[in-house]
Amino acid sequence: GLVGGSYFEGMVGHVNIVAENCEFTSVMGAGWCGASVDGKTTRMNIADDINIKMTNCKVTSTLYGGPQGNGVADDVHMELNNCQIGWLTAGGANGMTRNAEIVMNGGSVKVAQSTNRGIVHKAKFIMNDGIVNKLYFGGETEDASVDGLIEDGFVELNGGIVKQFCFGTNDGVEM
Repeated sequence: GLVGGSYFEGMVGHVNIVAENCEFTSVMGAGWCGASVDGKTTRMNIADDINIKMTNCKVTSTLYGGPQGNGVADDVHMELNNCQIGWLTAGGANGMTRNAEIVMNGGSVKVAQSTNRGIVHKAKFIMNDGIVNKLYFGGETEDASVDGLIEDGFVELNGGIVKQFCFGTNDGVEM
């Protein structure tokens, strides 16, 4: 996987990921921070400004704009051009993301969601082209552990195909 911010704990001002014709299992824009390292609890992972631009890439599992674990991301901007993505989340797997924007220009996504298990203050999903099998305004409903909170969400569909659009969950409750 590709980790854009800190690995375990730290503070990163700017994360800039540019990938072309690459394949990843997972991408975490704001970094990764587990519950413990060598039995010691880790502190917070912070990333201020995350820019991800991927062209003709494949992410077989998850692409998180925000943090995975105990983290905070201020601003996330993702531009995906003709990419194949498994699970796409504007925020992180956990933690908090203040503002996240995804612009999709072609390609395909199995599942797209604003939040997973963390808090996302503002998420914006703009689709200009491509195919999304399932698009959730909040969090996906198939996984009962998805209990993320979305405060303000925006979806703009300019082109492409969305096979199934759902409100999803907010704070673990189906909307």
